[in-house]
Amino acid sequence: MRAYKIILSLFIIQIVLFPQVIYCQTEKLGSVIYTPPKGWIRNAKVKNVVVFSEANKTAMGKFCVITLYGAIVSAGDPAKDFEIAWADLAVKPFKATLSPKRLDPDSFEGWTVITAGSKIQYKGRDTTIILTLFSGFGKTVSVLSVSDDKSYKTQIEAFIASIGIEKTTPPAARYKGDDL
Repeated sequence: MRAYKIILSLFIIQIVLFPQVIYCQTEKLGSVIYTPPKGWIRNAKVKNVVVFSEANKTAMGKFCVITLYGAIVSAGDPAKDFEIAWADLAVKPFKATLSPKRLDPDSFEGWTVITAGSKIQYKGRDTTIILTLFSGFGKTVSVLSVSDDKSYKTQIEAFIASIGIEKTTPPAARYKGDDL
């Protein structure tokens, strides 16, 4: 009976403390570890980039695309890293405003996290584009989400929260517009 209680306790501890490891399959993109959104379509045709997409079949035309850009060399300043990423990933391809609405930067474990977004027109629809950038340890990682439906907010946040970045793995060279 005592052995049963110990095994049951260990099982409960694993479920509570390590749910992502037990229930979600993590993947890796260079030095970035993440949990892909369950049931989304995955596309990784471009080096150091992975794209997840989902279309809401019950709400005609509603969609969300989350693009993870693997670690690249930092410009040395989180604000500068964000400016470069916003220009390359949001302004050039989507014609987003040069001055997105920013949240206050956040910091954890040596990383600076900057998030900003803007409304755009995409295929004639009102759409929101949001960039979350992690900067630190000589590298930067970007997550770009494009969606025309607020119902994807929770899934976007869960994806970003799942991201872990190895601090010691060297980053790739900076991206260029034609590499995207």
